[in-house]
Amino acid sequence: MTANDNRKVVSYLAKFATIMRQTLESTYTDYISLTKEKEYLEKYLDLQRLRFPDAFNFSIEIPDSLDGDRIMIPPMLVQPFAENAIEHGFVAGNVENVLRIRFSPISTHKLLLEIEDNGQGLRITATQKEQHISRATQIIRDSLAIIGQKYQVDAHLEVKNKPDGGVLAQIFLPLIQQPV
Repeated sequence: MTANDNRKVVSYLAKFATIMRQTLESTYTDYISLTKEKEYLEKYLDLQRLRFPDAFNFSIEIPDSLDGDRIMIPPMLVQPFAENAIEHGFVAGNVENVLRIRFSPISTHKLLLEIEDNGQGLRITATQKEQHISRATQIIRDSLAIIGQKYQVDAHLEVKNKPDGGVLAQIFLPLIQQPV
């Protein structure tokens, strides 16, 4: 093992430890800032790229109109969809695999989270779909129902195949701002 390999191992373990700590901490909090969620996702996706070198590229977009330190969202909404794209959606050896994560205001009171990939898409028959609802997706749907009731808004999740291939997951949330 070379000194460079040692540095990679140390970097990998440090990122893994940070992700584990943040994941555990997220179970004790109802909301996290967009900035912290973005940092978490960047570490998670960097770690996945160490696992699958050159397998995909990603971008995380937060427009300047959103104050990432003040806008709050429930933690762990995006990660399950990112993981699903990497583990099941992307085609091995395709250097054009791309994961895009966008946070966008759609009104003064509503936020849209989009997780989009250009992978294989959902290949589930109607019968399989009825029999299998991923645990993470169900937890997210349940959380959104509670948030929708609390803030009197339509908070929901839509997941669909894109016409040109890949999947688009859209999460509609209330725009929650932490007081200054």
